[in-house]
Amino acid sequence: MKAVEKRISIIVPTAPGKHPDMILRSLEKLDYPKDLQEIIIVEGKQPARQRNEAIRKASGEILFFFDDDVAVRPDIVRRMLERFADARVAIVGGPNLTPETDTRLQKYFGYAMSSCFATARMSNRYKEAGCVREGDESDLILCNLSARKSVLDKEGAFVETLWPNEENELFVRLRSRGYKLIYDPCAVVYHSRRPTVSTFIKQLFGYGRGRAEQMFLQPRSFRPVFLMPPLFLVYLVSMPFAVWLLKMNLLATMAYCAPALAYVLYCIIGATKTSCDVGELRAMPWLAAIYPMIHLSYGAGFIYGYLKKLLRGERRKEPLPVKIHVLETNNP
Repeated sequence: MKAVEKRISIIVPTAPGKHPDMILRSLEKLDYPKDLQEIIIVEGKQPARQRNEAIRKASGEILFFFDDDVAVRPDIVRRMLERFADARVAIVGGPNLTPETDTRLQKYFGYAMSSCFATARMSNRYKEAGCVREGDESDLILCNLSARKSVLDKEGAFVETLWPNEENELFVRLRSRGYKLIYDPCAVVYHSRRPTVSTFIKQLFGYGRGRAEQMFLQPRSFRPVFLMPPLFLVYLVSMPFAVWLLKMNLLATMAYCAPALAYVLYCIIGATKTSCDVGELRAMPWLAAIYPMIHLSYGAGFIYGYLKKLLRGERRKEPLPVKIHVLETNNP
């Protein structure tokens, strides 16, 4: 299937005063006519609002959303445009892979995020999984996404009170209205993982918080699997108290601790399987430690986000100013 060349708008949100050198250098190598591109850089502190303002400004028929710290494959635009030949397709996206230039620790984070033992179906976001197919929020991610502008104009774009998970809410909403979302495992960007344990934990905490906030806003997005990390965290916190209460009953104590022991075994098996899959056995002990880090950080963020919404309700965020730069790619 050959894609019809269309006018496209590439939208890149970035922090105030930051020049997104990495993505701009990468976009220079795109295999796509310069006169059919516009690049919109949006400075600000509210990513969903930044993207929405850029959508209103965009002149392209198809919009591409990339983060300012990703590198794209040269064929990514043409690959994604092929999928828009079907008029029912609203969204096309692909995975974000860990670059070879990342540190060993970053690569271990990447191995873990791409493992179904750690992130279940969300692992598709971090690896070239399967073939081109209809996808959902488990497959698609906002740092590597394209969308039909007419659909976003009609159905609404990103909910500005959500961050992260603004794309997850959009995916669920569009699927419920009959649109098709396509996952192409070969439409790849390269995105470095967090450089330290503390920033990685903060990222996963944010994912959990965003999920809880999305569920308050969009109850139909709920799936039982989202409750597993927070419930497991509550279980672990309760263990010392339960063991103290049950100390006179050895069998009851052993039964209460059995899920924790099973989880340790699960992490060891998962870490061994993943390290064998990537061909790096020395990663196994690291992955066995990173899996609980992912689950417990996510669970803590979920509990925080849920309690925050439950106790404080919906508080309107004042819109912060954004600054839009439209780059003319057809000029030398």
